[in-house]
Amino acid sequence: MLNGAFGLALLSITSHAKVKISPFVATLAANPTFISGLFAWFIAQSMKVFLNFFVERKWDLRILFASGGMPSSHSALCTALTTSVAFCHGVADSLFPVCLGFSLIVMYDAIGVRRHAGMQAEVLLNWIVNLT
Repeated sequence: MLNGAFGLALLSITSHAKVKISPFVATLAANPTFISGLFAWFIAQSMKVFLNFFVERKWDLRILFASGGMPSSHSALCTALTTSVAFCHGVADSLFPVCLGFSLIVMYDAIGVRRHAGMQAEVLLNWIVNLT
């Protein structure tokens, strides 16, 4: 079932996770795909906080739970899920193309939203400049 040493390492690390909260949380904590997706999302969101600090010279922890901006936490999460499925189950498994399609749709949509937001900002800027 497992393809590669990295997939085996992911499964062995998360299989020993023990949580005394609930069986549901224990199951999630033992799932390498869930852990890698959550970890990728957290890293991307944390990078936004540090990048904002370097630009504005103040800490704003609200950014940790805000959407939008770069790096894209949605794309990071989808890429981590797809990569984890590829490592743990292999690319021949039927789950991999589903994850890959999901990731491509999310990233394509993120690119489109950023492009259209930039176009709208340009139109609004021209409109404001023409008013003054």
